[in-house]
Amino acid sequence: MVATARTAVCLSLFLLICQVRGIYVSQRVNETIQNLLRHYKISNREKFSGKPIFPRDPPDGKREVKMVFMSGVLETYEKLFGQMLRQLPTSTPPTADSTTPSTGTGLQPGQSVRSNLTYMLGKIKELKKGYFQEEEKLLHELHGLRRIQTNSSLVQAKALFELPRMLEQAGIVSQNDTMRRRRRRQAKSRMALRG
Repeated sequence: MVATARTAVCLSLFLLICQVRGIYVSQRVNETIQNLLRHYKISNREKFSGKPIFPRDPPDGKREVKMVFMSGVLETYEKLFGQMLRQLPTSTPPTADSTTPSTGTGLQPGQSVRSNLTYMLGKIKELKKGYFQEEEKLLHELHGLRRIQTNSSLVQAKALFELPRMLEQAGIVSQNDTMRRRRRRQAKSRMALRG
């Protein structure tokens, strides 16, 4: 529960930082995060322990690297909100003799938290679908590579059989990157000679 709360706090800080840097985060998203933070309370000492859940900045490198990283972050938040929703107590239907305390919104206790978590989960999914589909596909392929059973003799033999093809593909990819850099350097030097 503490890790879940800590992650929710990190999400709010991340979204707050994005807003300060000029990326628009809607007022409703900010309000939803504040409502969730009221439910998932942690002490300031835990909040500012110097050990964030996610790195403050994406890794250095090309835009593609940052996009894959952010896709992984969004996937983690999707899993996190799903887990938070599963941890909420299920609501029971009201009976005629039950006196349900009100949250001031007409919802049962926990229902407001549930709707806020569902809203945030929807926003995360929407962001992933709109901007991170290729990166998400790559992450799933990378997760598949992690699940390869390296202790299986069948897998080992098949991997050896496939190694020449994989080495060839790796060479082509690295060669394409080298050629792209070389063409870029040549274009810059031509422009410098003309200018």
